[in-house]
Amino acid sequence: MTAVERTRPEPVEDPPTTGSGRTLVADREATGRVRRLGGTLALILAPWGFVITNASYAWMIRNGGSDETGADALALAATGPGILRLCLVAGMIGCLLIIPAVSTALSLARQSRLAFIGGSLMIAGYVCYFGVLLSNVIIITMAERGGPLVDYAAVIDASQSDPSTVWVFPIFIAGNLLGTPCSSQSACCGVMRCPSGRQS
Repeated sequence: MTAVERTRPEPVEDPPTTGSGRTLVADREATGRVRRLGGTLALILAPWGFVITNASYAWMIRNGGSDETGADALALAATGPGILRLCLVAGMIGCLLIIPAVSTALSLARQSRLAFIGGSLMIAGYVCYFGVLLSNVIIITMAERGGPLVDYAAVIDASQSDPSTVWVFPIFIAGNLLGTPCSSQSACCGVMRCPSGRQS
């Protein structure tokens, strides 16, 4: 044995993976698959909720109705409470699904600050939109119950102009107009940098 052979370090073998280690790796992979599948389904289904909402609303105002004032909203709800309920429920489901959908899209562009800002703004906007849609259920109930519609309209107008709730509307608008294109563009760039699309 030469001097070089005596000083050469012995190769160190990696310790064998234990049963618990293999289980942990398998659990992580399974969790990643479920997360990706759920996010993908949310990306597909969330827009359809808003399609149904917009189509239902367009159908309701086809004859010139509106919901710009409390009185107009009550009259519109009275003409088709069933369609309006479909409009609200579909929109609220879309708002809930948009959160995992945006999170999945942002996972493709984890290093992008623009994607993070846009995605956060988009999620905040649709959370506010959920609140706006939910408040319209009360309008349907008022329209179906009947009674002092003038007083009901005054209550609706006052609630929508109250300082404690008026900030909800600009956040939704900002999230829709600014957050959506920013997060979408950054996510598309992330897909181009990561063709395989495998994210845990």
